[in-house]
Amino acid sequence: MLQQSDPQLMILRRHMHIGDERTLPSGWMWTTFGEILAATYGKGLPERQREKGSVPVFGSNGATGYHNTALTSGETLIIGRKGSAGAVQYSQTACWTIDTTYFVDNFPAGLSPKYLFYLLCNQNLGQLDRSTAIPSLSRDDLNSVDLPLAPRAEQHRIVAAIEQQFTRLDAGVAALKQAQVRLQRYRASVLKAACEGKLVPQDPDDEPASVLLQRILGERRAKWEAEQLEKLRDQGKMALPEAIKAKYEEPKAPDSEGLLALPKGWCWACIDQVAENLDYKRVPVNNQERSKQIGIYPYFGANGLVGWINDYLFDEPLILVVEDETFTGREKPFSYKITGKTWVNNHAHVLRATDVVNTDYLNYSLSFYPFTPLTTGTTGRKKLTQSALMSAPYALPPLSEQQRIVAEIDRCLSVVEELEATVEANLKRAERLRQSILKQAFEGKLVPQNPNDEPASVLLERIRAERQSKGKDVDRHEQQALPEVTP
Repeated sequence: MLQQSDPQLMILRRHMHIGDERTLPSGWMWTTFGEILAATYGKGLPERQREKGSVPVFGSNGATGYHNTALTSGETLIIGRKGSAGAVQYSQTACWTIDTTYFVDNFPAGLSPKYLFYLLCNQNLGQLDRSTAIPSLSRDDLNSVDLPLAPRAEQHRIVAAIEQQFTRLDAGVAALKQAQVRLQRYRASVLKAACEGKLVPQDPDDEPASVLLQRILGERRAKWEAEQLEKLRDQGKMALPEAIKAKYEEPKAPDSEGLLALPKGWCWACIDQVAENLDYKRVPVNNQERSKQIGIYPYFGANGLVGWINDYLFDEPLILVVEDETFTGREKPFSYKITGKTWVNNHAHVLRATDVVNTDYLNYSLSFYPFTPLTTGTTGRKKLTQSALMSAPYALPPLSEQQRIVAEIDRCLSVVEELEATVEANLKRAERLRQSILKQAFEGKLVPQNPNDEPASVLLERIRAERQSKGKDVDRHEQQALPEVTP
């Protein structure tokens, strides 16, 4: 990491800012954070010690709750000290800032708190982290940050212009996020219609699902009996005894009472009748062990790709279903498809589609299946047991209709994915525009300069005199200050 006297740090600081005095607009002045402001340590306030109230409590990454007492005296700048080091927040009212932050609530006359907030947001203070563990920002580094100071009147014009631009930008971002929600709802509605037989028309010439299901179940039993007989051939037996045949466990059909009426040609089955469970092949590998076995094969868990590993357990198209994760209020799909050489941990059930169901259709139909009532546990991380999954009722369409459904889902979702990509690109563009607005503001390019404004040099001299008369950099909470961050 960079050391305090390291030339790289000095270069970094210079690159973080605008340049030297010759690049500043007329009437502006360079200063440093420590020359005009005093950063005070926040104070610890565990959640259990908070009293019900309306005073916002801030941590290094933003508001974390409320309390009935304020630590600061009014408008406050909050700067992340540990964790989200360098993150900058603003509170219009008195607040409580916890011990992972610095705060500023005493602003010399002529300094706009909002101007300073936007200015610090433009400084990328997080780059000053020199810690080797938890990201941290030392007060010495913060005090050394160079800041371009605009005349007092121009500060207010800059804030007004930034907020006007940001208001428009925020409205656009809100519209884009609403579009994301609508696209997600449309995606879910397509899958719901597919699983209710409403996405494509039924064809009376399709072989009914019930006929196919009975044939496949018969073939499954015949295969099992053949495997058992093969084990007995060494004993000279040429036929499978009835006693062994009786041991075969036929997948149980679901209780159809209370289930919805299905389209013509469909039938109710259970997941055990349409898919084979391969959970017995899963092998969990903890993070520490996996870090020693990094390789080219994807390692999957409940919510998708977790990492990479140097070996594989499966090499075929399979469907993974969440076993223990967030179920209540979940927005992510409950299932996803994997292909090729892969490894799966024990947080996802592994299903292989039988000949009665199309693999992609199985995935789509389970993506938003109502699994939550089938889970056990009372915490947010509930569990869908193998038994509950495999016995769950499953609406099975004719195989030909499944293929038509998959084709139509793919068509609809390709449009959704294209629109989602466009929305995401515009959200990133909006964030770049936000940064561009701040950059222009503190290069003096967002609002025009007024030659009649009092120069920042005069303001800076006044601030220096004011601070000297009060005693330089007195920290009102120095007696309670936390130890300085040790890089």
